[in-house]
Amino acid sequence: MSTSSLRRIEANRRNAQKSTGPRTPEGKAKVRFNALKHGLSAKHLVFAGPEDEADFRSLHVAFRTHFLPRTRTEVELVDQFTVTSWRLQRARRLETDFLKSHSDQLFDPEGRNMRTLDTISLHEARLDRRFHRLLNDIRRWKALEAKPVEPTADSHSLQLLTPSEASPSPAFS
Repeated sequence: MSTSSLRRIEANRRNAQKSTGPRTPEGKAKVRFNALKHGLSAKHLVFAGPEDEADFRSLHVAFRTHFLPRTRTEVELVDQFTVTSWRLQRARRLETDFLKSHSDQLFDPEGRNMRTLDTISLHEARLDRRFHRLLNDIRRWKALEAKPVEPTADSHSLQLLTPSEASPSPAFS
């Protein structure tokens, strides 16, 4: 190794000690999505800015009200259905926004834009299949119930899923 290479390595080490990234909770929260590309396989369910946690909760309440889950299995299916629906909406929004902003550059020489569009479409198709599979599972589970039961106050007291509790499905990690 040459002397200049050793000096460069030492300089890099000294500089690395000066820049260790954000240290405060506010700074860490601000940069936590820096590497995010499309968010379709992200750990976080709701992204500040383009998405609103209140909208997610509203969607969740709407599905809980519509399906009225009574058992833990039904609750889990409806929760997964809510998360999948939310991510499917994100994929559709991403695709629309991407097409609007890149309509004149779709066929770039390197093909990056088409690959990005393909990636979004792939995630959207997977989410769409999962959405319909979960919907069919919920319908089958409901059909298995022996007799219809009037909803009780208890059926609405089930704890709602919070975005921080929602973990990505293994298929999308």
